Amino acid sequence: MPEGARSGVPVRPACLTDRLTPDRSVRQGVAMVRRTGADTKQEILNAATRLFGDFGYRGTSLADIAHEIGYSKASVLYHFASKEALLAELIAPAAADLRALLARVSALPLAQARRSAIEGYIDLTVTHKETVAVLQTEEPLLAQDPHFQLYERLVGVLQGEDHNAQARVAAIMVVVGIAAACTERSDLPPEQLKPALVTVALRALGLPADSPPG
Repeated sequence: MPEGARSGVPVRPACLTDRLTPDRSVRQGVAMVRRTGADTKQEILNAATRLFGDFGYRGTSLADIAHEIGYSKASVLYHFASKEALLAELIAPAAADLRALLARVSALPLAQARRSAIEGYIDLTVTHKETVAVLQTEEPLLAQDPHFQLYERLVGVLQGEDHNAQARVAAIMVVVGIAAACTERSDLPPEQLKPALVTVALRALGLPADSPPG
């Protein structure tokens, strides 16, 4: 087994191509399937998301990611300069959506901003649940990431004008609880999960159920 390959991780035979070439044809039986650098990059990101979610960021090496999908480690490094760069790109779409949400609610009255932040964060977490699952397993890592300030800002919006310890703890519990409920810890479909989470989050923050929607 190649060095760094994880025992128990399914391995695809690395026989299609060296995969260093960003634009290539891969023979599959008789048909020729055209693959691009963008396809390869997304495949690497998908594999990293799966392995980070299963084994954690620290517990997964670039060699593990390459082995998972039958690539060489050099192929992964062709697209991502480091594991840190790979994680940054994996997080980027969710971070961009969170940044947009915070910008949107910043112009709203406080009560409306808090409810809008709850609803928007729930939507975001459902959309990016695989990424959120990775971040949940690596909370200390998240605290070191530049995007962590976005979560701090979200906590601040949910906390509102109450600066006591109870209000901050409640806001943190809402952020963490929504993330947990929207990943693998709930078997509810989104159409049931979302309104239930809004109701529970409003109650946890001491907001009325009929507070203005976003």
